[in-house]
Amino acid sequence: MTHGTVRAGKVSAEGGARTLTVSYGKDGGAKTIVVPSDAPIVAFEPAGKQVLVPGAKVFAVVAKDGGKTDGKLVAVGRDGLTPPM
Repeated sequence: MTHGTVRAGKVSAEGGARTLTVSYGKDGGAKTIVVPSDAPIVAFEPAGKQVLVPGAKVFAVVAKDGGKTDGKLVAVGRDGLTPPM
């Protein structure tokens, strides 16, 4: 896995697309990515079990061991958002 530094660029007046530049590696590699204006931008933050309300959209990563299922990560959408996985 390669980690990178993200720098926000200009917002296009035509269509509202955003430009991000991801810099990575010791050799100065970089890629420019165009993000459409309708792409959801989300941030993950710790939360308590009170966010698990009826109707909330969730994404869960689980490990199965025989008949047992062990939850590793649960992402819960807030304010009607569906986790974008």
